[in-house]
Parts: sequence; C-alpha cells; structure tokens
Amino acid sequence: MDYSGITTIHLDVLKEICNIGAGNAATSLSQILGQKVDMRVPNASVVDFNDLLRIFGDEEEVVLGVMILYSGDISGSMIFMLPKSSIGRMIGPLLGRSYNDDTEFDEMDMSAVKEIGNIIVSSYVGSMASMTGFSIRVSEPFAAIDMAASLLSVPMSEVGRHGDNVLFMESYILCDGVELGGHFIMLPSIDSYEKIMSVFGM
Repeated sequence: MDYSGITTIHLDVLKEICNIGAGNAATSLSQILGQKVDMRVPNASVVDFNDLLRIFGDEEEVVLGVMILYSGDISGSMIFMLPKSSIGRMIGPLLGRSYNDDTEFDEMDMSAVKEIGNIIVSSYVGSMASMTGFSIRVSEPFAAIDMAASLLSVPMSEVGRHGDNVLFMESYILCDGVELGGHFIMLPSIDSYEKIMSVFGM
C-alpha cells in the first residue's frame, strides 16, 4: 500500500473520524464497565511497518490484540492493541475479579476482552460509515494475548505484499482517571483510502 501522498490534512480527516468513533466507544464502555471512560486519538501518522515494533518499544512486551476485517463499499482491517497490564484494569470491574501482571486469562476473561475490543474497533468503523455514507460490514473480532512482535507479524506480512507502510493512530484511554495506553492500526486497501478521501473532496 502506498500512502506516500498523504498530507497533514488527510491525517487530520482520519484522526477526526477516529475521534468520533472513540467518543462513541467511550460512551458504550462507560455503560458496560460502570466507570467513567475517556477515549481519543491524539496523533495519526503514516509509519513504515518495519518501524512498528520500535514504536511499541519492547518486542517482547505482552499485549492484547483485537482485529476485525471490514468489507463492503470499502475494505481492509483494523487492529487495536493494549498492554496486558492494562487489560485487568479494564475488565476487572466488569467481571468482579482482581488481576496482576502474572494472571493467566481464562475463557471468561478472553470473552470480555473480545467484547470490549469489538466495541472499540466497531465504533471506529461505525463512525467511518456514518461520516462517509458507505455500507460497511465487519467480521467477528479476532483476539489474542501475546508478545507484540508475534501479534504484529500477521498484519505486517499482509502489508508487505502491497507496500511498506500503515496508518498508525495513538490511542488515549482513561478509565476512572487511570491512563491505560493503547495503539490503533488502520489498514484500508489503497482504493478504499482513496474512496474515503474523495468523500471529503480530497
């Protein structure tokens, strides 16, 4: 995929789409978790996929990855990643459980994690559909907890077949005043990206 022609204006449009989605996700999560949730996307950039792991810092850091595929008028995939240390903070109030860095997540934990990730990623897709008027279908979410390098290997290999960069969004998530961190990777096909921009006259 070649996003070399993307300008700051293009990135601002994408960031605005994601911020609307983040606001919708925060509202839904607040209701489910029973706590105040604030989400926004402060930064958007085009990143060489070889630099993704350097952005994450530690290749062996254990993180949650939730990915959905979308199709219809536009197609591609979206991936949300959250440090493992933040997962328990998010799902603990929901399940009435306590977690630490050594916790092994069971089936119930993963079900909750998948649902939360699905809400977040689907909210981004929903905001894109609403702002563009596109009909977009989403797949069931794929969720896994593993080292960052392992989770990124699949999307990186997919990107590598078409180009060398991705659209990278930094996520800001606050649950009851506690910063959880997170990253959001957007991988629209290049023709889908062009369709999105054309809607905004670009």
